[in-house]
Amino acid sequence: MKLIDLHCDTLTGLKRRNQVLRENNMHLDLMKMKKGDQLVQCFAVFVHQKHCVDNGISPYDFYKEHKDLFYREMEANRDLIAPAFSSADILRNQENGLMSGILTIEAGEPLEGKTERVEEFKKDGVRMITLTWNFENEIGFSNLTGGHLKPKGREIVDAMNQLGVLVDVSHLSDEGFWDCIELAGNRFPVVASHSDARALCNHTRNLTDDMLKALGNTDGVVGINYCADFLTEGSKDATMEAVLNHALHLIDKAGVDHVAFGSDYDGIGSTLEWKDVSGTPELLEYMHKKISWEDLEKITHKNVLRVFS
Repeated sequence: MKLIDLHCDTLTGLKRRNQVLRENNMHLDLMKMKKGDQLVQCFAVFVHQKHCVDNGISPYDFYKEHKDLFYREMEANRDLIAPAFSSADILRNQENGLMSGILTIEAGEPLEGKTERVEEFKKDGVRMITLTWNFENEIGFSNLTGGHLKPKGREIVDAMNQLGVLVDVSHLSDEGFWDCIELAGNRFPVVASHSDARALCNHTRNLTDDMLKALGNTDGVVGINYCADFLTEGSKDATMEAVLNHALHLIDKAGVDHVAFGSDYDGIGSTLEWKDVSGTPELLEYMHKKISWEDLEKITHKNVLRVFS
């Protein structure tokens, strides 16, 4: 069953460890993806403020370096994967026997408060931006501090909506979440690329039931995060049972048409019961205990393809 994964930090791992995408010792590489029957992987450029400061590089230049890395890896592995810029590209790549890679940004610092950069990044191939990570930026505040979107943040979200760059509220403050829902109205989908249910695990990175319902009402999706800290309080092990329980809760509150996967591979230190992306079929078989194959098809790829459309 083909899987679309909304978030991984593999690009960061490749850069820091001087490894390659085709085969490495991380959660995700192309050979593992092929074994796991992956259709699409969203590759995030994860911009860490402290890392930029420590290395004397601007967030914008940091983004450019990792964007170039993404395209070098796409070119070096064109027998297995190709970049995608639309749902039509994904289906075309599939017809040609290829997986698809989509470029995203985690943390809006590379925008540096410049609304015109949304269009620039879209031309670069970026199709989703996680507005914040764990720090305040020109857009707004993280879940760790709280606070509404800043005036410039509202401008940037409006521009993203108009240009078709998905607004990702994972890591965003609760107040910022509701600001994004307001700005979306009934016109634009809002996504939480890698978040879980706060009712099952009381972590500020997770979404409340009201948030899940509101996100579903925008026709967006929430991607199940495999980080143990967000699945089960006090646990360092990500279990298939925990993933299933969160999936069932998300289905109940957001609706089955608004649930997806956002693994956070190579950005989490958790021990995974299914080990890595190659174990996806094992995870899905386990989830089939309580979720039909028809609904799993929606969760694995159909829901995201709709949102991308």
